[in-house]
Amino acid sequence: MEGTKVIEGNIYKANEIITTFKQVAVDQSSENRRIFDIKKCIEENVFNMNLKHKAIDHEINVTSESYNLDSFPGPLGQVIVNLINNSFIHGFSDGRFGMIDIVIKAIDANYIEITYQDNGKGMTPAVLSKMFDPFFTTAEDNKGTGLGMPIVLNIIKKVLQGNIQIESSLGNGFKAIITIPKQVTE
Repeated sequence: MEGTKVIEGNIYKANEIITTFKQVAVDQSSENRRIFDIKKCIEENVFNMNLKHKAIDHEINVTSESYNLDSFPGPLGQVIVNLINNSFIHGFSDGRFGMIDIVIKAIDANYIEITYQDNGKGMTPAVLSKMFDPFFTTAEDNKGTGLGMPIVLNIIKKVLQGNIQIESSLGNGFKAIITIPKQVTE
């Protein structure tokens, strides 16, 4: 009986993982606008990134209430994936324990603010000034293409109709403050 309960629990967990993978795959392969829960969308992408980077000692925390958005979950997920990948490729490349905090809050009735912050090694002012330049990368061993942050900027401004502000200094991690509307316009 106890063995059956363990098997049943594992089947339930496997079902949850497969469902999460399927939803993220559908969202990322389409640019369809739909109503979705931003917390669930970001948690699903974080779940997948935790699996991808499980060999690196890290923790990713998502803090949020549930907010429904009428927007594009696939492109939003791509923004989160690119930010997390950048933290691992650039911020944690020195082997430090990776800590990422993602805080989502409503600014008012129409806008959401997503604060993404890591404890990585940070950036110099020179690197910070070129961060959105296509093909600019500080990654060694060809790990980066220099397209991650230009894609993030393009998605936030053109698809999600929002803005992004970056704060970083050497030794003090990376912080992105993203503001997007709860409902995109046509």
